[in-house]
Amino acid sequence: MPLKKPLTLINPHAVRRIPPSFAWLDHRLRSNGFLETFTPSEIALYFFLTLASDQQGLSC
Repeated sequence: MPLKKPLTLINPHAVRRIPPSFAWLDHRLRSNGFLETFTPSEIALYFFLTLASDQQGLSC
Protein backbone atom coordinates (compact mmCIF):
# COMPACT_ATOMS: atom_id res chain seq x y z
CA MET A 1 0.00 0.00 0.00
CA PRO A 2 1.70 3.22 -1.09
CA LEU A 3 2.05 6.07 1.34
CA LYS A 4 -0.04 9.16 0.72
CA LYS A 5 2.90 11.45 1.44
CA PRO A 6 6.49 10.53 0.47
CA LEU A 7 8.96 10.13 3.32
CA THR A 8 11.48 12.93 3.78
CA LEU A 9 15.12 12.00 3.22
CA ILE A 10 17.22 12.81 6.28
CA ASN A 11 20.49 12.72 4.35
CA PRO A 12 19.95 12.79 0.56
CA HIS A 13 23.63 11.99 -0.03
CA ALA A 14 23.27 8.67 1.82
CA VAL A 15 20.45 7.22 -0.29
CA ARG A 16 20.97 3.51 -0.87
CA ARG A 17 21.92 2.58 -4.41
CA ILE A 18 20.87 -0.91 -5.42
CA PRO A 19 23.85 -2.59 -7.13
CA PRO A 20 23.42 -4.58 -10.37
CA SER A 21 24.17 -7.81 -8.48
CA PHE A 22 21.35 -7.17 -5.98
CA ALA A 23 20.32 -9.95 -3.66
CA TRP A 24 18.09 -9.94 -0.61
CA LEU A 25 21.20 -10.34 1.54
CA ASP A 26 23.96 -7.89 0.64
CA HIS A 27 26.85 -9.92 -0.79
CA ARG A 28 29.34 -7.82 1.15
CA LEU A 29 27.95 -9.05 4.47
CA ARG A 30 28.88 -12.59 3.58
CA SER A 31 32.00 -12.09 1.48
CA ASN A 32 33.64 -9.56 3.83
CA GLY A 33 32.97 -11.72 6.89
CA PHE A 34 30.55 -9.35 8.66
CA LEU A 35 27.92 -12.02 9.33
CA GLU A 36 30.39 -14.04 11.37
CA THR A 37 30.87 -11.07 13.72
CA PHE A 38 27.12 -10.48 14.29
CA THR A 39 25.22 -11.94 17.22
CA PRO A 40 21.92 -13.71 16.41
CA SER A 41 20.05 -10.63 17.71
CA GLU A 42 22.02 -8.33 15.39
CA ILE A 43 21.31 -10.58 12.40
CA ALA A 44 17.59 -10.60 13.26
CA LEU A 45 17.59 -6.79 13.55
CA TYR A 46 19.35 -6.42 10.19
CA PHE A 47 16.83 -8.68 8.45
CA PHE A 48 13.89 -6.91 10.11
CA LEU A 49 15.16 -3.49 9.00
CA THR A 50 15.74 -4.84 5.49
CA LEU A 51 12.18 -6.11 5.32
CA ALA A 52 10.73 -2.86 6.70
CA SER A 53 12.59 -0.51 4.35
CA ASP A 54 11.61 0.72 0.92
CA GLN A 55 13.95 0.84 -2.08
CA GLN A 56 15.60 3.99 -0.69
CA GLY A 57 16.28 2.33 2.66
CA LEU A 58 13.56 4.33 4.45
CA SER A 59 10.81 2.97 6.69
CA CYS A 60 8.01 4.48 8.70
